[in-house]
Amino acid sequence: MNFTMNRRNFLRSAATAAFLTSQSGLTPLSGKEKTPHDPSFLSAEVRKKIRLMWEASWESIRWRQDKYKTGGIVESDERVDGGRKLYWPWCWPRNFIVEPMLAVREYDRVRRYLDFWAHCQHADGAWYRCYDVRDYKPYDQLKETDNVGYMLIHIANYIAATEDKTWLIAHRDMVLHAGDYLCKMFNPEYDLIYGVEEARDVDEQGNVIDLPSGYSTHINTVCAKGLHNAATLAARLGQKESAKKFSDTAKKVEKAIEDKLYDEKRGQYLLGLTDNGRPLLGTLWFKLMPGYVPLVWNQRVESTFWKLWESSYNLDPKIPGGYWGQDFRPMINNKDFDFKNSPGKGPYIGVSAAIAHLLLLGKEEALARQQIEFFTRYTNDSHLIAQNLCTFYAGRDYSMYPNGQYWVDSGNLFHLSFFLRLAIHYPDKLGINL
Repeated sequence: MNFTMNRRNFLRSAATAAFLTSQSGLTPLSGKEKTPHDPSFLSAEVRKKIRLMWEASWESIRWRQDKYKTGGIVESDERVDGGRKLYWPWCWPRNFIVEPMLAVREYDRVRRYLDFWAHCQHADGAWYRCYDVRDYKPYDQLKETDNVGYMLIHIANYIAATEDKTWLIAHRDMVLHAGDYLCKMFNPEYDLIYGVEEARDVDEQGNVIDLPSGYSTHINTVCAKGLHNAATLAARLGQKESAKKFSDTAKKVEKAIEDKLYDEKRGQYLLGLTDNGRPLLGTLWFKLMPGYVPLVWNQRVESTFWKLWESSYNLDPKIPGGYWGQDFRPMINNKDFDFKNSPGKGPYIGVSAAIAHLLLLGKEEALARQQIEFFTRYTNDSHLIAQNLCTFYAGRDYSMYPNGQYWVDSGNLFHLSFFLRLAIHYPDKLGINL
């Protein structure tokens, strides 16, 4: 707690305030404008850019979904970034896009999106890595178990918003099989759910771990929420035994997250446990999912946040004020490091939207404002927030900042969902009309 208070005092110091002002390059409004929004939070220039991003985001989502008969929403908008379409034709359920779609009452589009995923579901109840938007075919069967949790969250959000009992009854097996799959992936030795993170992190010796598998904080946070939602849906379907099984498993996982995936001595969540149960500290921002998924800011989330802040914020060699999303210093310092055909590395400006969201939950408005100004400044003329910028590595088809195509995957659906989720929860601050 002392660390947190000291950090807060530092953040509110005159030196930090000067740094934030120098990075914004924008003049705050006086707060006297006649507007239904909160004009004192962001400048008129930033609010204008956010409205352009809001409109472009919805145009992109609608265009992507309408282009294909399946109802899927492909991860990359193939029209932008010079047609690089980084992740085309693949779709992932790992995102928060349904929540903002429901907020703007795109109910038919959400149904089409969920029906796409119903076609993709495997006989065992799982969704693995990603699927072809054109014909539902899977890329592979990597056990990204969090996809199942995300799908159950999507479905529950849709039913809560629409009370569409007809759809729920028609998709009964989709829900129950998904819940059963998560229970099968539950390991009673740890009271946690197994899966593979589609990510890269470093261990405490600076060694890079690609696609870390085991029992991650992210996967278990998402899947615990998914199981709670599956329990609610099963109860509505009259499946009392399934509802109890899902609920009981979710409660065990939630307890194990706090008991086994939080390091009391270091004051932060772990990335997770390895396959054999060894604690892996990690630096990936996914460690913040116990706060970001349910949108809560408590002592453990706060402590983890500031620990990660030290290894992700304002460390980039070319662009100040950005957020990496993980500690890239071991990779930068290793001249022989193989990025394995990565499209590029630098600040993850899409993640800055999620970080701003957490900062607003924590009442840290100055830093939230700075992160919002950061991602708006570095969003290109497509007005679609990118996955990341290339500042210390430019891989295939990309260039190094500040020249050429240094934005990676503008409109990436996962990162776009962070921006839209921020906008629907703080429309007054961002100047958005819902």
